[in-house]
Amino acid sequence: MRWFFLAAGAVAAALFIANNAQATVLVQDDFESYGAQANFAGFDALNATDGSVDVLQNAGIVTTPYGTGLVDLDGSAAGGGYLRTDLFSFQAGDVVTFAFDYAGNHQGTTDTLMFGFKSPGLFTFKDVTVQRGAVVNTTGSLIGSSFGTAASVGALDPWTHVTFSFTAGAAGSLSAYVGTNSNDARGPLIDNFSLGVTRSAAPEPASWALMLAGFGGAGAVLRSRRRAPA
Repeated sequence: MRWFFLAAGAVAAALFIANNAQATVLVQDDFESYGAQANFAGFDALNATDGSVDVLQNAGIVTTPYGTGLVDLDGSAAGGGYLRTDLFSFQAGDVVTFAFDYAGNHQGTTDTLMFGFKSPGLFTFKDVTVQRGAVVNTTGSLIGSSFGTAASVGALDPWTHVTFSFTAGAAGSLSAYVGTNSNDARGPLIDNFSLGVTRSAAPEPASWALMLAGFGGAGAVLRSRRRAPA
């Protein structure tokens, strides 16, 4: 009887592993650790490109409710910039989620905010969902080297959470980005940049081995019970 429970436990454990996806956080930055710095490029896991960005601290009308640090995407030099991740890899069936918070600059100007994903090659986006505050946009399957969207950000727009996710139709690699084409040293404000991948629930080789061992053990126990004398 003990062997039966052990075998059944192995099967249950393998099925649990097979049916529970694993979420991995690849990038997380709340901009709290840098202090106020103009034209900053020393982020821990992000690249400032295509212009400049400023790291700010709560001061006057420019504030964040999430702590004290935030980023102005239109830095003090070279026009509006972008924050980009390095390339990251994923497998078919993985769910990729990119999230951040944004607000208006509170200094009188309306800006365009761009965000999305870019790849060095073609790949398939499936089940794309972009949620921006109460606005939710979804689409089916798209094939391309990039997929992004844009939003107009008014000067007094409040902090709004964005979640951009999709299911990978094939293995590939991407970078995530958020940026602006503003060019007056007053751009959209950004906080809480994060990127994660939820791995496909398909069992890993070790999980398949555990399942097979469990089923085999259960079968052996049942066969021995049939052969036992009455």
